Amino acid sequence: MVSKSIPFRPKLEGVFRTRFYTVAISINAQTTLEMLESIIFKELLWVENECLYNIDQRRKYRAVWLLLRDLIRASWSACFRLGVLELRLPTIGSKKDADISLSDEKARIRNCLSESRFERLQTFEKFINYMEAEDSKTRRSVLTLVADGNELADRLQNTNNLREAICPQLELIDDSVKDTITCHRLADIWRYFRLTWATPSENTPGRTMQYLIRDEAHPNRPVMGIISLENCAVQITDRDKYIGWNAREFINKVRNEKPTNARYIIDKLLAYVQEGIAGIDYSDICSVKDVNHPTDEIIATLLQEATIAEKRRQELLKETLDVDEIPEDEKSELGAITKETETALYRRKRTEQLARLLVSKKDLSEIITDKDFDTKWNAFLDTEKGYTAVRNAIVAQKSRHIGTSMLELNVCGAIPPYNEILGGKLAALLALSPQIIYDYKTRYGQRQSEIASRLKGEIVIRPADLVYLGTTSLYFVGSSQYNRLKLPKEVLGNDYEIKWAELGRTIGFGTLHIGRSTTAALVEAAENVGYTRINHVFGEGASPKLRLLNFSIRELLEVTPDEASELAKHAMSRIVYGAFLARNAKEYLLGRDDMPEFYFNLKN
Repeated sequence: MVSKSIPFRPKLEGVFRTRFYTVAISINAQTTLEMLESIIFKELLWVENECLYNIDQRRKYRAVWLLLRDLIRASWSACFRLGVLELRLPTIGSKKDADISLSDEKARIRNCLSESRFERLQTFEKFINYMEAEDSKTRRSVLTLVADGNELADRLQNTNNLREAICPQLELIDDSVKDTITCHRLADIWRYFRLTWATPSENTPGRTMQYLIRDEAHPNRPVMGIISLENCAVQITDRDKYIGWNAREFINKVRNEKPTNARYIIDKLLAYVQEGIAGIDYSDICSVKDVNHPTDEIIATLLQEATIAEKRRQELLKETLDVDEIPEDEKSELGAITKETETALYRRKRTEQLARLLVSKKDLSEIITDKDFDTKWNAFLDTEKGYTAVRNAIVAQKSRHIGTSMLELNVCGAIPPYNEILGGKLAALLALSPQIIYDYKTRYGQRQSEIASRLKGEIVIRPADLVYLGTTSLYFVGSSQYNRLKLPKEVLGNDYEIKWAELGRTIGFGTLHIGRSTTAALVEAAENVGYTRINHVFGEGASPKLRLLNFSIRELLEVTPDEASELAKHAMSRIVYGAFLARNAKEYLLGRDDMPEFYFNLKN
């Protein structure tokens, strides 16, 4: 990644603007991180304890320095040049990065995340004390489930049978189930151990499966590790390349095909589009004739309808600002919005999605029916029109699987003392086990797909066949937990093996480095924005926190939308790993096979 600089120009006025630049002018290339921390600390003390006037500007001034603090802790550099404080985006993947040791990198990232983690821990103080307290009548301390290292060492040294010394078992979390040893809810036990992680915990919507790994060889069944699987991120470039969902690479492969095969592939793309259209209720926005024979005029009308629906949604959101509480009969099931707002949201989504699909249908249909297809198809793929048609078709196919056939392993690791005996690797292997696939199908096999159902206007139940797991390392310099990790074919009892494959690296985009106090300060300082698009409503869009920060930063600083997005880059490039859980997982995800062929017999 090429390092670039972004001007850090706060929208401050009067004495606050003067004070900011008086301080900022002292920041130069020789200013160390410790010196910057000291400067920021003094300004925060001033604005919080001494400045008692102009509340709006006071909020902005505080938010500006909190944001700067979190950015420099995430390895951004700051330097005042030619009247502007410039922030330089960290260079990821450079030679300098490659020379960083794993221990140094761990220390840097832990330091970067420490503020968010400690803020989070403070909010759980009562919960932690409750979980650790002894109450002989109703419950035992959660610490009962932490194994004693000396006892575990004795077990391992005094046995000839490792299976008798340690017996790991996955325990799926159910909110209604209590632990038989401590009488705490399993969900609370999982949450307690999750708080020991370096990364702060965040609640995310969508499908989730959490597990405790228990050691059945000990009477107390101590916790060996924890696992959490959640919906995959929609866009991970290297994962999509690995599966075959990258439009550019897809096109490059098609170029090498003969015209007959190319026709078959383009026809398959058209089938993706048709399936996508079939998943949308368009009865109130256009006719069947319009869908069967799309034109540029019809597509333009749909896009205009989407704009009108979004405008209506924003108007409705503004109206709810003046309402203390939405009446229950008017409240949406999605969250703190009205049913009418939900209707406007999904009308916009339906019209936008239909417009994109009709663009692809129109262009793919024209090339597939062209009498000179054999001489024109390659040139078609070279055009922006061809690329867009292919990309939209692939996205349609991807949308059928991203929330149903794939999960992300976002928490996976061991609890001491099991971390000393490769407990983390054990947890990563257990995530590939048949129990995970079986539990997923059992829990979600008959559950409706929320977004798909709202787009279709009727209940949609998609197959819950888990064929892919993905994850990312915490440290870009390597991951001892996933490297060369596999279930060998001898264990599976066939000619295949399941392995964690390294697929590539992320570019370090996310919000982990922005602490909760900073986020709250940014939102408070920019309180007149955000309500129109950010309501933490399922289906509204990915990463509400990221979008909320972008809007708040744009209100607080003189930056372009792209520059605001850049400020969300935390310089924590990570290694992307993926594992296929079925022999034909790629073919199934690409729509070439109708059913997955799992490595395991899930009936046993």
